[in-house]
Amino acid sequence: MELRELKREVEMLPDIRKNVRGLHDSWFKHVNGSAVSQYKVFDSLPDDAKKQVGVRVAMLQESLRGMDAGYVISEKLRSHARCLMDLKLTHFNGDRTKAKVLMNTLLKDEYFSVPKVIGEIKQFENHVQRFSETYHEVNELMQKRLSLEEALFLMDLPHKLYLATLLKTTQKQRILVRDLSRQLVGISKEHSLLKTPHK
Repeated sequence: MELRELKREVEMLPDIRKNVRGLHDSWFKHVNGSAVSQYKVFDSLPDDAKKQVGVRVAMLQESLRGMDAGYVISEKLRSHARCLMDLKLTHFNGDRTKAKVLMNTLLKDEYFSVPKVIGEIKQFENHVQRFSETYHEVNELMQKRLSLEEALFLMDLPHKLYLATLLKTTQKQRILVRDLSRQLVGISKEHSLLKTPHK
């Protein structure tokens, strides 16, 4: 994939915070009892089901916070794409000092480096995966214990779309960081070939 096309792909990543907020408002609030709605889904559960749902919902708090922090990854990927464009131009113009600074930023920066972002993507993916598993457990439990009308109300909310978008975003981020890394290696090789005199 060309660097310009890759930059466009990175720019088109979905807004993670919007999707986490949507998931929180359209599903999480309803299953933890804090939603203001005509149906009090959580309150209508029997006591034993409330306990089971309550335990699972409490575990989801950490995943929600971790998913919400995932928006930083998209910002870093956008910055990486811009930095790679800059690096390519810098190599073309022969500015070795700036090229070295950009390479060090992409490879060794404590906050911004590609290896750091790869780790953050794995963490984000784990949070989304854990949330998804518990989400399905809670939905299954709710569908068994709610009236048909309440179950339909809960399942008609757009939370499935938000979760599906977050799951796709984790996959897309993984692919993009891999492609950005390949571009970095390619640019680095081009630069080293330019520095080495031909015999």
